[in-house]
Amino acid sequence: MPCRHTIRTQWHDYNAGSYFITICTKKQQHYFGHITCENSNPKIILSTIGSYAERYLQSIQHHFPDIQIPLYSIMPNHIHALVFISGNFSLKEKRNQAKSPPYNIQMHYANATAQKGRLSTVIGSYKAAITKYAYQNNITFAWQTRLFEHIIKHQEEYNAIAEYIQNYVARWYLDKYYKQ
Repeated sequence: MPCRHTIRTQWHDYNAGSYFITICTKKQQHYFGHITCENSNPKIILSTIGSYAERYLQSIQHHFPDIQIPLYSIMPNHIHALVFISGNFSLKEKRNQAKSPPYNIQMHYANATAQKGRLSTVIGSYKAAITKYAYQNNITFAWQTRLFEHIIKHQEEYNAIAEYIQNYVARWYLDKYYKQ
């Protein structure tokens, strides 16, 4: 199997900060729903799995208290989101909480975060939850491997990304991810 090279920034550990992420479905399949235009007002009509993906995204802070997702856009074949990681996730504390052999979920996440960074751990967990839901409900679904992430460095950049996400549905037909 060929070696996969990371495109991640080497100077950043992805355990705290502000990020703009995009996660796509496999082969840009329209699993999450479709765009409709009523009265010149485009909006997404979510499918069953799209609705679940949105509910889980809205509740992610219950699973990961150090994570906030204040803004997102679910499109037919991908999701854009702003992700804030507070940095209050202590690997040492999580490792100390891991007491029950042979497998402990806290130890699993602590070890994964140490290796991959908090952002990858959280998004990997999110993708796994949506995949599990699809499997349990006999819904055909698959993710593209990896994700696109961008470190947000200043307020002007945050404002531009927030505007992009908020108005994304209206620009859907012009986007590179648009595919009928």
